[in-house]
Amino acid sequence: ALALPNDKDYINITNDDGCLHHIEPTDWSLYLNNITRVIKRGGILRIKEFSKNCTYFDQNTSVGSPQWVWLCSSGYTYFFGESDLRRLFQSKFEIITLEESTHSAASDKKFFFLVLRAL
Repeated sequence: ALALPNDKDYINITNDDGCLHHIEPTDWSLYLNNITRVIKRGGILRIKEFSKNCTYFDQNTSVGSPQWVWLCSSGYTYFFGESDLRRLFQSKFEIITLEESTHSAASDKKFFFLVLRAL
């Protein structure tokens, strides 16, 4: 997502199933610029990101930033609040849906599921 090889306006629909939460916040603008470059106007971006509104986040030590948590299987992971996601995407996307739900395999974790339309 930080170095997409596709041309401008190349994609109609794309899916981020857990990429953004492993990217440093200092690189979020690069992520966003790459996504908005390749997705067509009116194109759909579907995102799944960890929510900080869960037991897992509350019970694990954060490092550096209060929203980073070490996940043994995948390294450091950023846990988002709803306002973080709205702030990040609202200038380049229409938020069609933003829902929060418990992880199907682990009730102590929650995710945000977003469907966005490129402006």
